Amino acid sequence: VAAAFRAQTGQAVRISYGSSGNFTRQIQQDAPFELFLSADEAFVFQLAQQGHTIDRGALYATGRIVLFAPTKSPLRVDPQLADLR
Repeated sequence: VAAAFRAQTGQAVRISYGSSGNFTRQIQQDAPFELFLSADEAFVFQLAQQGHTIDRGALYATGRIVLFAPTKSPLRVDPQLADLR
């Protein structure tokens, strides 16, 4: 998104990575955000209800949680996740 914006406008973009919850609190305290990409749409709905947004936002992606174990891990990764119980 940042590269496309920069290519179209010539303007630099400053990206901040962090917790959606922390950014939500900063926005509630009037931190200068122009675009907020949240990992949890509930934070965006909360900001909208409080009047901090111009609309209710738009769903931009869905994801899947992945379990990864290094080759030397003692965990045996199986579809039932038995080793994690």
